[in-house]
Amino acid sequence: MLELEKVSSYGEQQPTDEAEILFPDQQIVIDGKSVTVKEFTFEQGLELGRVVRPLVVDMESLFEDSEDPNLDDIGAVFAKHIDQFFHMLHCSTSEQIDWLKSLNDSAGNLLMIHFWAVNKDFFIRRLVQRKMERAKIRSQH
Repeated sequence: MLELEKVSSYGEQQPTDEAEILFPDQQIVIDGKSVTVKEFTFEQGLELGRVVRPLVVDMESLFEDSEDPNLDDIGAVFAKHIDQFFHMLHCSTSEQIDWLKSLNDSAGNLLMIHFWAVNKDFFIRRLVQRKMERAKIRSQH
């Protein structure tokens, strides 16, 4: 597959598979059920932006030391904001929240890994926006 260069939010170039750009959604099987993990739509992003702001604030420290933080640390932030996390999972998969909450640990972690892979850029964009806002405020003083 053709390799394209993707400039990350922090300005470093990363090789990206063309299929990942064109088709970011991922199909997985959890407990025998086929689940599609979809990238948030523009409308969902607008709706979720306000809801996930505290979660994004808590993610900032993870990205200060690394552009790609440990998934365990990401999971800890999701756990701190568990209701918002399950709402985001529902938006991304269209699965019922009760079903998502009933998954065993292994299946839940598999889903979280795929959710993060598909929707990571949603969070990165908000982190970069916050960083730019702070830089603008500092430059005005």
